[in-house]
Amino acid sequence: MVVCVCRHGWMQASRRVRVKTSTMAVEGDVRRRRRQAVVSCCKRVVALFFSHVGLAAMVVAYSILGGFLFRAIEAPHEKRVKVSLQRLASFI
Repeated sequence: MVVCVCRHGWMQASRRVRVKTSTMAVEGDVRRRRRQAVVSCCKRVVALFFSHVGLAAMVVAYSILGGFLFRAIEAPHEKRVKVSLQRLASFI
């Protein structure tokens, strides 16, 4: 422990230490609160996904996205088949 000769200097040093310590404590509290908020939010999202409403919404979203994906994959082939059928019909 370092003791200053003048009492005024010692008080300033101790204030700096207290301010630095309290600032670190506040930063730790802010981080802890943020972490708790994120964890709480994640728990709510997981609880929603595993509820009946969340599962039904995921099934609907999966079906819609699957339809769009199927259409995107199969559209070029369907266009080729349609063109070939139109050519065939024009010969008949």
